[in-house]
Amino acid sequence: MTTTVRNKKFFLITGASLIATIWVGVFATLAIMQPALKTRLLILAAGAGATELIAYAGAAWFGINVFKHIRGKISQRGK
Repeated sequence: MTTTVRNKKFFLITGASLIATIWVGVFATLAIMQPALKTRLLILAAGAGATELIAYAGAAWFGINVFKHIRGKISQRGK
C-alpha cells in the first residue's frame, strides 16, 4: 500500500484524537481521585494549561509548515 497525503491525514487525525482522549482521561481521573476540591481544581487547571501549551505548539508547527509550503510555491513560480 502506498502512502498518500489522504492516508497520512487520516492517521494524523486519528492519532491526535486518541492522544487527546487519553490526555483528558488521565487528568479527569487524577482530579476525581482527589478528596479536596482545591486539589481537584488545581489538577484540572494544570491539565488545561498543559493542553493549551500543546495546542499552541501544534498551531505553530502547522503555521510554519504552511509558510514553507507557500514560500516554496512562490519560489517555483519565478522559475
